[in-house]
Amino acid sequence: MYGGMKSRNLQGPIAAKILLRTSSPGFGCMAVRLSRDGLLLMSERAKDLPLWFLVALAPSFEPTPCAVVWQNGDVIRVAVFDGAELLRAECA
Repeated sequence: MYGGMKSRNLQGPIAAKILLRTSSPGFGCMAVRLSRDGLLLMSERAKDLPLWFLVALAPSFEPTPCAVVWQNGDVIRVAVFDGAELLRAECA
């Protein structure tokens, strides 16, 4: 499976959207939740992504900040942050 992760711990892919700081509406991708704060994202545009961006998961598609921690071609692993974690990181 992806990055040596055992498939028994992974849930099936879900629809997601990647949102950038530009005025573009973003673009779709597929996501696999690895943990509460970790995702695998699959997108043909993965190599063009910045280190920080927003990801929105189905069904709510609420934007959530994330950071790239690993990449292999069209697959990236991201750490997902809530607003409080980001505020603490910016103030540190």
